[in-house]
Amino acid sequence: MVPILPVPKWYAWGSYDRLQTMFGAAGTAGDGPIDVGAMTGEPLAEMWFSAHGQRSMTSDVLVGSARRGTRRMPLADLLRGDPGPMLGETASRHWGPTLPYLLKVIAVRMPLSLQVHPLDFEARRGFHREQSAGIPQDDPARSFRDMQGKHEMVVALEPFDASVGFAPVSRQIRALRSVRHPLARAMADILQSGSMTGPADRSAAGTAEPTMAVIDRMMPESARVWSETSRRVFRAFALAVMYGRDVDTVTVLREAVSRLGDDAGQVARNGTGLPTGSSSGSRSGLCSGASAASETSRMLANALRAAEAFPGDASALCLLMMNPVRLREGESVSIPPGTPHVYIHGLAAEIMTNSDNVLRAGLTVKHRDVPNLLRSLNTAPVPPVVPYTVRDGERRGGGTQGSVRRDPHRGLTLYHPCIDEFSLTYGHVEDDRVADWPLPVLAQDRPRIVVCVDGSLCCETERSDDVRRMTLRRGEGVFVPADDGLLRVAGVGNSTGVGGGSESIGHQKTGGSLLMASTGI
Repeated sequence: MVPILPVPKWYAWGSYDRLQTMFGAAGTAGDGPIDVGAMTGEPLAEMWFSAHGQRSMTSDVLVGSARRGTRRMPLADLLRGDPGPMLGETASRHWGPTLPYLLKVIAVRMPLSLQVHPLDFEARRGFHREQSAGIPQDDPARSFRDMQGKHEMVVALEPFDASVGFAPVSRQIRALRSVRHPLARAMADILQSGSMTGPADRSAAGTAEPTMAVIDRMMPESARVWSETSRRVFRAFALAVMYGRDVDTVTVLREAVSRLGDDAGQVARNGTGLPTGSSSGSRSGLCSGASAASETSRMLANALRAAEAFPGDASALCLLMMNPVRLREGESVSIPPGTPHVYIHGLAAEIMTNSDNVLRAGLTVKHRDVPNLLRSLNTAPVPPVVPYTVRDGERRGGGTQGSVRRDPHRGLTLYHPCIDEFSLTYGHVEDDRVADWPLPVLAQDRPRIVVCVDGSLCCETERSDDVRRMTLRRGEGVFVPADDGLLRVAGVGNSTGVGGGSESIGHQKTGGSLLMASTGI
C-alpha cells in the first residue's frame, strides 16, 4: 500500500472551491506538491489518479518507509518495474505493465465541450496518423494522445447535470421547433423529412453553410448499414457543428424558454432537470417517461446554459437533440465510445479506460476536430446507459431503463458498466465498522486505488504475517497493489482496529466516504 498524489488540472470550467476544499494540499505536479487549497485564483477542474503514459498525466506515489525515508516516483514507473505483484497476473497479462483505468474527481462549474470519445479502431488509426505527421503528443492541436478508445462512467458526488446521447427523434424535433432560428428549423426539417426545406439561414448566401452533399461525405463507412433515422440524426448534428458563423443562441433560447411557459422558466432559473418542488421519483433524471413539456424544458435549460457559457457557438443547439440527465448523489451514467455528451454542472467521480483521447466539436476553447468526431459518432437515439449496481449482495439496474436510487450515506455500492477495465465502489463507512464490500473479489488480488472523499478512514491489508495499515483523511488516496491481498476499510473511530486487535486507529467518531477504483469482474 503506497500513498498516491493526485494530479490537479486547472481549466476554465472548473470550480473555485469544491476540489480545493476536498483535497487541500494533496495535489502534485511537476517537481513539487501544489497546495490546491491555497490556489483559489484559478478554477480547479479535475484531480487525476492515473498511470497514463504521459508524464504530465501520471500520479506520483510515495515509496519507502517513515524509518528509512520516502521518495516520490511516478505510479507508471512503479507498475512497469514489477507488473506481476503490482497489477496481478490476470491484469498484467491482459493489459501489459500499466493500469487499465484512470480515476478522476471533477468539479464542473460551467458547461464544457460537446465531445465524443473515439472508437478503438479510430483511436489506433488516428494515433498512428498523427505520429506519422510528427505532431508532438503534448501538442494542444493533437486529437489522439494514445491508441485507446475510451469508455467512461460518472458517479455523482453531488447533484450533477449533463446531456448524454441522442434523445428520441420526436423529442429532438419538438425541442428544435421551439426555437425560432433558421438553423434550428433546418435541423428539425432534416430530422423530419431527411432534407432542409430551405437554407439554414436565408440571409447567408455565400457563407460557409455546409450542404447536404458535403455532410453526407463526412459519414463514416459504417453509415452504409445505418437506418434512415440514424442518417438524419447525423445530418442535423453535423449541420450545427459545421456551421460557418456565429448564432445568437442566447437570445433565441431565452425566447424559447419564455414561450414554453413557467415550467421551462423554473428549469432554466434553478438549473435543475425538473421544476422547483417536483420530484423525478425512483428513476431520477434518467427517466425516459417524462412529460413532453418537462423534457423540452430540460433540453432547453441545458442548451441555454451552454449558450451562455459560449455565446455565438451554434453547437449549443445540438443539446436540443440530446437526452438531458440529472443525477442525484450516488446515481450514475455510463458513456460508451461514440456517445456525444456535455457536462453541465456538478461534482462527480469519473472513471474511464486509461486514455486521454477526446474529440471535441464545440463549446470549448480547446482544439476542435469535427471530422474525426463525426467518424466515431453513435447516432442511435437511445436513453442513457446505466451501469448495473451491486449492493448487499444484490445486483440491480443496468441497461437503459433508468437510474437506481441508493442512499449514499449507508453502506457501499458497486458500479459496473460491463467492461473488463474498471469498476467503481462508492459510499460511506460508519465509525467502528469495517466496510462490507458489495463484491469482495474486487477488493483483492487486483490493482486498486482508494480515495477518501469525506471524513477519515483506515485501510488495512494483510499479506502472510505482514499487516499494513494506513489512515486516510479527506482528499488523501492510496494505491493498493494486487499482491497486498484483501483490503479492509473501517471508519476512523473503531477502537478495536480494522483487524479486530486492540490498537486504536483514531478518536473521531465520524467514519468516512470512499471511492475505490478496481478492474472489472
